[in-house]
Amino acid sequence: MRKFICTGLIIGFLLAMVPASAQDVTAEPTSEATLEVTTEITPESTMETTSEATSEATAENTAESTSEATSEVTAETTLTATAQATTTTTATAAPIVPGDGAGITVSDQIVLNGMVMVDNVTAPKAGFVSIFATDSSGANAHLIGFAPVQAGATQNLSVPIDGAMATPFLTAQVHTDDNQPGVFEFGHVAGADMPLTGADAGFPAARAFKIAGIFSFDQQPVNNTVVIASVVSEIGGWLVIHAEANGQPGAVLGQTLLKPGTNPSVHVTLNTDGQTPVVWPMLHVDDTTIGTYEFGTVANADLPIFLGSVTATRPMKLTDTPTVLLADGSPLAAITVPSISASPQTFDSDPNAGLNFMVDNVISVGPGFVDVHADDNGHPSGSLGHTAVQDGQNANVAVMLLPEMNMPITPVVWPMLHSDTNGNGAYDYLMIPGADLPVVYNGDVVTQMVNLSGSAVATGVPPVVNTTPLPTIATSATATGTSPTDIPTPEATLETTSETTAEATSESTVEATAETTPEMTDIATSEVTVPGPDVTLTTTPTLTVTP
Repeated sequence: MRKFICTGLIIGFLLAMVPASAQDVTAEPTSEATLEVTTEITPESTMETTSEATSEATAENTAESTSEATSEVTAETTLTATAQATTTTTATAAPIVPGDGAGITVSDQIVLNGMVMVDNVTAPKAGFVSIFATDSSGANAHLIGFAPVQAGATQNLSVPIDGAMATPFLTAQVHTDDNQPGVFEFGHVAGADMPLTGADAGFPAARAFKIAGIFSFDQQPVNNTVVIASVVSEIGGWLVIHAEANGQPGAVLGQTLLKPGTNPSVHVTLNTDGQTPVVWPMLHVDDTTIGTYEFGTVANADLPIFLGSVTATRPMKLTDTPTVLLADGSPLAAITVPSISASPQTFDSDPNAGLNFMVDNVISVGPGFVDVHADDNGHPSGSLGHTAVQDGQNANVAVMLLPEMNMPITPVVWPMLHSDTNGNGAYDYLMIPGADLPVVYNGDVVTQMVNLSGSAVATGVPPVVNTTPLPTIATSATATGTSPTDIPTPEATLETTSETTAEATSESTVEATAETTPEMTDIATSEVTVPGPDVTLTTTPTLTVTP
């Protein structure tokens, strides 16, 4: 009896002498430590190889009450397990390949002046920020804008975009400038001005975001009708023309229903009475009786949209004569009316050999270009080919279709008139800032939708219908049907979830950038898989409206 008591005391004393960390490893399931090192220490000893052998050895030595053996087994097993576990942890650490160190943040926004605002850009050297438009799934990517950026950190970078080609789903990305300085050649020159990566070489410096936008120009109403060049709205809704009252939107003059996505050449007929020299095109939701405009007659119905302090509206002058402008709003001196016309055509030859698209007639204001654009759900998309035209009338103009970036020849195309703004005879649109912009006549881009058919035309292209699902619309405002003389500007909000902010989590950032990588890194690709963030439309409280 004394022998067992003494043996117990000795074992207890030896265990007390083992450091706490070693006790924890021994007390915790020995099999866990042994499993970590099984494949690495097999040659060393049978006792240290499997959890079963360790358990048996420990039990056997303990039962024999040999303090020396117990101490030796415990200490040896503890040290071996600790060392091997540490080795295993080190071996599984994945190496990080440093990237270019570029970065970009951009928020969901309302675009009213043709400019996208990029919050922050970090560039290791001078380069560019590109803006690509996609559909809701991230496919059908096409360049709609770019801007040069200096080395270092840049805040609030304005990037002009093409409103006709824009969609609600955009991606901003940082590029190098490594070929002809100051000329954005990505997609035109193989390997030039490629996207930069962030801290990790595996992920490009890119960010997906959403917009709603109105692209309008001063104009003379024709038969009391105005035209808005392009309206971008993921959920569709209403385009409403308000009269002006005290420098802000007032009474409603007219409205028209929008389809979800991009709406080109939106015509709105105005009431004869109440027109003012300045009017305010504005985006409204369609959220009560779908397809029926109820703003001002039903509480909380069809309210205007805004994001933060920015309402989706902008002023537009009504002029006494037709206007001829560039797409940035600058005037063109014109003595003729610019126009373009083309007939439906059939292509049955190999598109890789080049196809001649025929434009029946072009009237250009000064030297210019005809650029034939592919179609994306009923609005112009990427370029399929272009050719120069002279000032004045041009008949039977042939445009060779040699699509870049794998842009398919779609069943609908859009020949569009551009001005040779820098007079160099070379087509530099979306390559040199501000060069060779589209021509706008009396509020509308000079272009035409033309149908194509034949074996050379892409098959499987989605029809000209946008089926983007509507996001959740939550209404919390209290509107009254009174008739004041004006309407407060901020009325409804395009509110983003935490996943869409510039401070997005690392998980969402990795998803956006990782999915962009295979699509944006080669000029022969036309897809960018960057699913847009969720957006919820809400309305603000206490709105007084003008019917």
